[in-house]
Amino acid sequence: MKSIIIFTLFIALISVIQAQDTKLVDISNLLKNGDIIKAKSKIDELIIGVEYKNSAEAWFLNAVTYHSIYESDDINVKNLDSNPINEAYYSYKKTIEFDKTKKYQSDIIKRLNVLANQYSNKGVMEYNEYKYEKALESIENSLEINNMPMFLRTDSNLLYNAAMCADLAKKFDKAIGYYEKLIEINFGGSDIYLNLSDLYKNKNSIDDALNTLKSGINKHPNTSTKLVNQLINLYLDSNKKTEAKELLDNIVANGTQEASYYVVLASLYDTEKDFDKVIELLSKAIELNNTDYNSNFQLGALWYNKAIKQNEFVNTLTDEMQFKAEKAKVDDYFKNSLPYFENADKIKPSSKNVLSKLKFLYKRFNNTEKYNSVCKQLGEN
Repeated sequence: MKSIIIFTLFIALISVIQAQDTKLVDISNLLKNGDIIKAKSKIDELIIGVEYKNSAEAWFLNAVTYHSIYESDDINVKNLDSNPINEAYYSYKKTIEFDKTKKYQSDIIKRLNVLANQYSNKGVMEYNEYKYEKALESIENSLEINNMPMFLRTDSNLLYNAAMCADLAKKFDKAIGYYEKLIEINFGGSDIYLNLSDLYKNKNSIDDALNTLKSGINKHPNTSTKLVNQLINLYLDSNKKTEAKELLDNIVANGTQEASYYVVLASLYDTEKDFDKVIELLSKAIELNNTDYNSNFQLGALWYNKAIKQNEFVNTLTDEMQFKAEKAKVDDYFKNSLPYFENADKIKPSSKNVLSKLKFLYKRFNNTEKYNSVCKQLGEN
């Protein structure tokens, strides 16, 4: 979560209270002298009365009093109210509402600036305490202050924090709105598109998720690897195999050095029974990353299964010449599978799936030493 610079507010002596109302002047003097407890007691009585309900001076004093409580290090003062920052904010807004002559505007601008940062920092602390709903509320209050006519400013870090908290608080529609705003102001790079696509996916809005990923790839082509991977996965998860295959074909055609793309594309061609293309793709994957178990095993299994099918075909033949010609292919295919199974065994020793294949192949090609070794690994005599 993006941290916020901490600003502290020194509650300045109130010199703007110029009314002749002795009750308000008394409260002002108590605040000047640092007697917040007495000031709160008196302002609480006044602010609920009919006489002062539309008084900008009274609301301003109420705001300063509760803001002072929030900032106080005195435990006795802090215990005066459970949520003084919200009362202060509410009171500043009431002051603005009734301050027709804008007598307090300059003072309120300064104080709201500080309050916005205090809400931000409060949100960060609540986030660190896993109180995501409270963190979101605090950050949204800060955003609301920033959006006031007297400020009209956009804090990208604050929007990012709001998006994260909304997501974690499971307020997904809010999170989507904040991420869309971040994209609008071009903040956060490709990760913002990734987060937004995840939210759409969680809502089962697959088309929105796909479009978000495509937009991110177009906007950030140089940092779009995660987006491309997510797009491929989303195509596959939503059974859009044609789109996945088209995307992977383009990636492979551009000469990517990422072996996993060839493996995934090979699996798509495998469903189309395009044996030669699958062989080509898996061979390239192994060329790029010879230590990948799955690629080696899959290619070995491909040749192994082809040999079995070829053997089944051979057993249907009655012509002796054709039988011999086709029978030779069986051994060729089995031989082609052997090095890949051997490499898979080196990468992931003691895999029974691999060892069982090697046992058969070593016996077929009369490699007694290796056959006995495999049998020993399998626990056989």
